[in-house]
Amino acid sequence: MSNEQIVRTATAALKATGYRQLESLQVYCSHGRLTLQGRVPTYYLKQVAQSAIQGLHGIRDIDNDIRVRSGSSHSVASSID
Repeated sequence: MSNEQIVRTATAALKATGYRQLESLQVYCSHGRLTLQGRVPTYYLKQVAQSAIQGLHGIRDIDNDIRVRSGSSHSVASSID
């Protein structure tokens, strides 16, 4: 599987979670090593993003470089469509 295919698959998996904040994350892949970057309001969403892509075909390693915005008052429930 090419890096571009892995990125497309991972991006689709993030979108499929239903959390809009995860759709704006940047996804990069090099030699099967997937990197997630961006910001989310909670640690829960950071973990949801990693769980959504874990085990996808072609991914050897995951670098979860997502940052959690400090002092955010967003609730998880309000982030679902």
